[in-house]
Amino acid sequence: MNRKVLLHAVVRHDEFCQNIENAITVVAVVPTKDEALEEVERLNVLNAGKRSRYFWTPAKVYPEGRGAGARG
Repeated sequence: MNRKVLLHAVVRHDEFCQNIENAITVVAVVPTKDEALEEVERLNVLNAGKRSRYFWTPAKVYPEGRGAGARG
């Protein structure tokens, strides 16, 4: 089984972008949920009124890769 590490991605949604691929950006990846929550709060306050919203989501990292067997 491939080892995985749980991290926390801080994500920005630019509400003014029509195309979803351009509207979503991962701005940081941090090791703890608390750090992600603090960064989301800081960025939402700092950028209030700019039609962008920040949130966090869990993310998995596979340091050794997933391997060919995981693709099927």
